[in-house]
Amino acid sequence: MTSETETKIERNIITTETETKLPARLEDVADVMLAATASSNPLLRFVKGEYFIGEDEIEVGHEYIAYPFDAMIGFARWEDDVVVEQRLGRIADRFQLEREDLPTDQEWKPQRALPL
Repeated sequence: MTSETETKIERNIITTETETKLPARLEDVADVMLAATASSNPLLRFVKGEYFIGEDEIEVGHEYIAYPFDAMIGFARWEDDVVVEQRLGRIADRFQLEREDLPTDQEWKPQRALPL
């Protein structure tokens, strides 16, 4: 008998419980992978008719795989043309945040994100 498997015999009924460290749902796997790789995935931005990843301009015609189930909506707070805070949530999780829910003394702009 291994340490991961426990067998019980009660009233002539044998049950086996196996402990796994795997997520039970596909969404859990996706969430773990997204969280683990989110900071290492560069953001593809569209600015004034051009696409950029970081400071590098991306030529039109590149193909990417989109993950629509991880699309996010929310708001970003900008200072000096730099995002200093984001409040985003997955659309699939029914995330809802209204401008009225944010501090009124700060400038927040609507934001949408689609992981590629």
